[in-house]
Amino acid sequence: MSCAEADPTWPRAYRSPVVPAILAYVALAFNILLAVLAVGADVTALVFYSLAQDPGSDVSLGDFDTLESLAKGLDGVAFLLLALGATAFIIWFYRVRRNAGLFLPLGHRRGTGWTIGAWITPIVQFWFPQQLMADSWDASAPVDRDGRRRPVGHGLVSAWWTAWLVSLLLSRIADDLAGHSFGTVDPQALLVVDSAAGTVRAAAAVLAILVVRRLTAMQEERRAMVSPYAAAADASEFAFGIGPVEEVVPPADDARPTDDARPTDPVGGH
Repeated sequence: MSCAEADPTWPRAYRSPVVPAILAYVALAFNILLAVLAVGADVTALVFYSLAQDPGSDVSLGDFDTLESLAKGLDGVAFLLLALGATAFIIWFYRVRRNAGLFLPLGHRRGTGWTIGAWITPIVQFWFPQQLMADSWDASAPVDRDGRRRPVGHGLVSAWWTAWLVSLLLSRIADDLAGHSFGTVDPQALLVVDSAAGTVRAAAAVLAILVVRRLTAMQEERRAMVSPYAAAADASEFAFGIGPVEEVVPPADDARPTDDARPTDPVGGH
């Protein structure tokens, strides 16, 4: 496919996703940190619980309860950071989907507004975001000198989305287990599931950072391919509302006047 499919005005309508990407990096990094800390607390609590079952151990169930409370507190903070991370990620997602629509206006299964709505709409939230990302990925693929897009695999996008869905499933199971009393649910089972959910959630955040980095880089590479003269003209037209500015092309060497073709000097007679 060629660049002829792109919106002719895309260079001046393009908006860089770099700043939203940086915000997403920071928010996701904090989510990874909190997830790792929560997993550490869960694993430590699991070890303490096992030791507390040994009559000869100095570890008591009180120590286990303290660690369990710490793990729950970290989960609460992680939830808040997850909300902030999701907000930053969606801002970036909206920006790259909009740019992708300029690169390839007819190559998308979902509209730009779904970058927000897909996450909160029941049922479709399990596959619409992945479709939006995959279509934006394809539209932003690098192009060669002839304007043909080079296909880019979806492996990274698929890995990110799979990890995210698995983390949601494990978190739901952990929440259901936590809703029962310890008389009916083995605390060790709860800790194992909760630590698994935190581990996969951290992995999903790492993969999300890689997705943000790669897609942002692809779009910035597409923008960098525009001629500097044309880009300056587009920027001027967009900023000042003037008409298109034609690029001045210097004449070729064989089109420049030679000494023999220059007019004679009427004064000197040459």
